[in-house]
Amino acid sequence: PGFRTRGLLHDSSLVAPELIRRLGLKVREPAPVLGLQVDGSGLLLHRSAEASQSEIAAHSATDAAGYAAWRAWLSRVLRPLGRLMENDPFELGLEAPLWRLLRAGAGIRLLGKKDMMELLRRAPGSALDLVCEFVETPMLRAMLLAPGLRGTWMGPRSPTSATTLLLRESLVGLELTDGPQSLVEALVLDCQARGVEIRLSQEIERLVMEDQRIVGVECGGEVLSSDAVLSCFGPQHTLLDLAPALAVRGSLA
Repeated sequence: PGFRTRGLLHDSSLVAPELIRRLGLKVREPAPVLGLQVDGSGLLLHRSAEASQSEIAAHSATDAAGYAAWRAWLSRVLRPLGRLMENDPFELGLEAPLWRLLRAGAGIRLLGKKDMMELLRRAPGSALDLVCEFVETPMLRAMLLAPGLRGTWMGPRSPTSATTLLLRESLVGLELTDGPQSLVEALVLDCQARGVEIRLSQEIERLVMEDQRIVGVECGGEVLSSDAVLSCFGPQHTLLDLAPALAVRGSLA
């Protein structure tokens, strides 16, 4: 009693800047993160190494310098990763154009030999191994690791979880002044202005298929036809529960 939440989205610092501008939303610097301890004063962690130095030094003088080194390294290597995340995925195949791939490789090469090799060495490994190279306090390690693992099935020791952490860090920017709910409300208004119909609290009963192709969904006893259907469920529920069994079996054969 007395506590409430405005939804599952609690971090609005990953919203694309162009979307923020188009929707006319206000932004501010992200708030510091508080790490709690059962026995202890906890740790108030800012993205700025200077602002966090005294807080971290109260737990470990070594980690105060390590966190500064972590932020400095990220500031050097994240720019080319951020550019990759802002663009469409690369086309794959023998006929795919190579220019974008070469340009991305050149961006990594421009980091310089030392930072490039460190990025190539660290990214395929685990997120835990990555942050352990910079800090030693378990609580600080957890605070650096946690954001990169949200929404994944990986743990801190999973291979390539370091890549997920780095890609997430490359997207972090300013957060919304009025919180995540302001983003939801602005998106709803923008969609409605473009002719989108939003239905809430209606269960999707099945996917409608014709000739091995999804052509709509059945919702509330009504068939809604569409040229494309995007499922936000997991593959197991989408393919095994909603799609006709024979259709899935035939497409996998």
